[in-house]
Amino acid sequence: MVTTETLEAALRHLAAGKADAMVVEKLAGETLIRSLGLTQLETIYPPLKDFQAFCFAVRKGDRELLAHLNEGLALVIADGTLERLREKWIAPTPGERQARLYHILVGALSTLLLAGLVAYLWQRTLRTQVRARTVELSAAIAQKDEEIRRRQQAEKRLKESQDLLEMAGQMARVGGWKLKPPWQQPEWSDVTYDIHELPRGTPPTVEEAISFYAPESIERIRAVVAACIQEGVPFDEDELQFVTARGLRIWVHAMGQAIRDAQGAITAIQGAFLDITTRKQAQYELKRERDNFLRVLNAITDGIYVVNRHHDIEYINPTLEHEFGTVDGRKCYVYFHDRSEPCPWCKNDEVLKGNTVRWEWYSNKTGKTYDLLDTPIKNPDGSLSKFEIFHDLDFGHFSDKY
Repeated sequence: MVTTETLEAALRHLAAGKADAMVVEKLAGETLIRSLGLTQLETIYPPLKDFQAFCFAVRKGDRELLAHLNEGLALVIADGTLERLREKWIAPTPGERQARLYHILVGALSTLLLAGLVAYLWQRTLRTQVRARTVELSAAIAQKDEEIRRRQQAEKRLKESQDLLEMAGQMARVGGWKLKPPWQQPEWSDVTYDIHELPRGTPPTVEEAISFYAPESIERIRAVVAACIQEGVPFDEDELQFVTARGLRIWVHAMGQAIRDAQGAITAIQGAFLDITTRKQAQYELKRERDNFLRVLNAITDGIYVVNRHHDIEYINPTLEHEFGTVDGRKCYVYFHDRSEPCPWCKNDEVLKGNTVRWEWYSNKTGKTYDLLDTPIKNPDGSLSKFEIFHDLDFGHFSDKY
């Protein structure tokens, strides 16, 4: 190893062949080679690894100086002074610049890639969350739409039912009412106003409403309403006479019951109010017609009786009763034939199928032969009975025997 005082001297020794090679900082070496015109020299690659650009040489054995230098070097490295001096006075080599640029580019690219990956993953997660939330919202909206549709249908059906109920109430003259504490002002349906012949929307007090009943019914209706309020006793009062606000005398049917809460306390009473005047008139007309019909049957000289499918005698005229005696609740086969069971020749089944039968019968009880005409008649409840006429063939008619 050859030592020189300066780099120029070292390069001149190398050019003169006094040395084989030398280690020098690349930029400084290339600059001196060009300035000294040492064209026979060239730099070689690659640069030395772990090469320390600057160092201090200490005479061998001078440990004290070496310790001071190491201590000072540690201080200037620690506070950044060495790096600042290096950047100010000593330019980086092209390799260092390339390496530094490489590291910068790699760092920037890595940062960009990392940022892009994070952004991609974030967007992907966000899209997944948005899709899931969209599905949830779509399902919730569909459910809400279905609930709205069902509610609208229910409201429509309720409105239709209310309309039908109101129409039925108008046709049947059936009104409703409700009374809550303090038990002074009732609530009425439209039909209830109409039955009272009062303007809709202005119900009277309870006492005023009770005063519409005929005098003979007032105390009765007052008592049942009080019992319903105080004890929850339901009431069903039929065929009460009533005088409307315009003085029209009608027949009504009043019903009521208590409404209780979960603890059983009475919170209100409610019920129905029916105008049964038409029914009463129909009953009157039916009774009048029946009475007229019975007068006719009672005046006929032939025997007549009516029997149902159970062989119960429902009617017998005086002519036949005079011939066979009083019925006293007996079945027809007992009354006419002294039998304990229906007669084998009984025509009830055939007649109650809707047929008219004419036949002759000899009575052992009277010793007479009768021409019998059996025909079905329809009762008010829709059932059928047998209507039978007895004609005495021996004497023409029963009056010949009187």
